[in-house]
Amino acid sequence: MAPFATEELEQLQKELIAKNPTDVLQFCANFFNSKLALQRNHLWQVEAKAKAAGIELFPHLEAGAIDSNGQGTIPCARQPSFKSPFGDNDPHSDHTSSHDFSERKEDSAGLFKGGFGVGKQTHNPPAQDLDPNDPAVAAPAEPTVKKNNKLPLAFNANRRTSVSAEAMNPDKFKSDSWKPPVNDLTEEQRQELAKTLSSNFLFQQLDKKAKATVVAALQKKQYTQGDEIITQGDVGDYFYIIESGTVDFYVNGTKVNTSSDGSSFGELALMYNSPRAATAVAASDVTCWALDRATFRRILLEGTFNRRIMYEDFLKDVTVLRGLTHQERSKLADALSTEMYHAGDNIVTEGETGDKFYLIESGTCEISKEAEGVIGTIGKGNYFGEVALLNDLPRQATVKAGGLLPHWLLFISVVSVFNSAQNYLIRDLSLTRKVYSAAPANEVTHLSARTFGTWTFLTSIVRFYGAYNIVGNKDMYNLCIWTFVVAGGHFVSEWLVFKNCKLDKGLAGPLIVASSSLIWMFTQRDFYLN
Repeated sequence: MAPFATEELEQLQKELIAKNPTDVLQFCANFFNSKLALQRNHLWQVEAKAKAAGIELFPHLEAGAIDSNGQGTIPCARQPSFKSPFGDNDPHSDHTSSHDFSERKEDSAGLFKGGFGVGKQTHNPPAQDLDPNDPAVAAPAEPTVKKNNKLPLAFNANRRTSVSAEAMNPDKFKSDSWKPPVNDLTEEQRQELAKTLSSNFLFQQLDKKAKATVVAALQKKQYTQGDEIITQGDVGDYFYIIESGTVDFYVNGTKVNTSSDGSSFGELALMYNSPRAATAVAASDVTCWALDRATFRRILLEGTFNRRIMYEDFLKDVTVLRGLTHQERSKLADALSTEMYHAGDNIVTEGETGDKFYLIESGTCEISKEAEGVIGTIGKGNYFGEVALLNDLPRQATVKAGGLLPHWLLFISVVSVFNSAQNYLIRDLSLTRKVYSAAPANEVTHLSARTFGTWTFLTSIVRFYGAYNIVGNKDMYNLCIWTFVVAGGHFVSEWLVFKNCKLDKGLAGPLIVASSSLIWMFTQRDFYLN
């Protein structure tokens, strides 16, 4: 074995020991791909000097082609070209194309250089495909290849360096112990990073939870002026967001761009083990946030996989889609996206142009027409909006998001305001005394009544705000629940502990409202939050 081959294998062995990859074959492929790319880039940079010294670095590559005006040569490749990795096992790879470019050069047009002959008639017979089983082809009596006129069939001019990524099996996610990294970030940093991620195409389709997980996984990295953050040709595995400082980008030694605060680079590294397209150099002291590919792909794939399972389970309950196969449901699930509407929001409006078809995942919708008013209500598993898509017609009705709980909270908040007002306006406190019927008259004072009235007024504000903001808002939903917990707990303690109330019509009303509202909010929790 050649010495240089031994050195490469020893280096690979060291890398394997140091990094201990889970996918050894993929790791080795990435290692040799990066080595090959670096070697070819270097050879192309010194090709001119080699030719001047009489050395042909790429003997199988056409040096150029005469253009349509006969003006000099046109290089047929500017980037490193590689032999097909399957060429050694290809029965055609030992043979050359029977097409002679030099015989067709007069057919070239200025737009297509090199003999495509687009739009021209030719009397040349079409080239016959080679048959690997033909003994005349497999073992020709005499070679008939003309030097510099034919290209090997296994040769792929301008073939890009291969890209790949780690294999992941979503079915194993639930059984493994992987947890996303969580780094210490301030709230201001989280907001700024989330804003930057939202403008990047890779992160635009992530849901709110996945974006928060990605932001928490970002690692802080610092570089001094002149440091190379990434190097052209190296295999990339990090995506960067610049927090402060300036970064210059170079391609083959030429400066091509500059970025500063809030910019990002290295997106392709999150998708593939692809070589870096440019070198990034810190033009000043730079602070970056970095995300590695494995973490990003795990977060993205896990979120997508869980969402697909959720959508598939939902689609099974949609009557019109029950005839679909599992594969068809999976494809439809991948095409779905979630839109959330608060109670009272118009989802579609009569007369507007329609471009979406809707399936109700949770909640209810109210259907109305201008001439007829409300014509019906639909819920989970129903669908609407298909007429506008199938027949290219405007929307035939208005569909509004429903749901009774927000309306109930709104009603209770208004009633609570009147209850608070009577504690201030009615001097004899007659309504309050009906509730505290067992309490001595001297204990139901204006101070105690107004204190309770103030608390009731504050809860009415919370419930009024919650009527418009509980959908998908966990904190607001929990706060509304606590208003009923405290109210119900207060009345029960006055009845059973302090003995200031009797279970009559004065206490029954507030106690029933508080307890029934509490039960309702607990049973509808998943409905409004998920």
